[in-house]
Amino acid sequence: VMDCFCEKTWSHSPQHSIGYCQQCPDKVKWPAESMGSPPPLYFNAGMFVFEPSRLTYETLLDTLRITPPTPFAEQ
Repeated sequence: VMDCFCEKTWSHSPQHSIGYCQQCPDKVKWPAESMGSPPPLYFNAGMFVFEPSRLTYETLLDTLRITPPTPFAEQ
């Protein structure tokens, strides 16, 4: 998956401060000399439901309510 560091969720990051976007790599040249290697792409595992379960659904929602949000996938 390619991230768009232009989005507000990335406003805390150095990628956002320079306007870097993996979806438009020609927009801003990655400053490797000052920031090292560009951020890697990541695998979005998603979620597969083999057998619907009301209990599992409710447990997932309860977990979602108490989990602090993060701008990163698979956290």
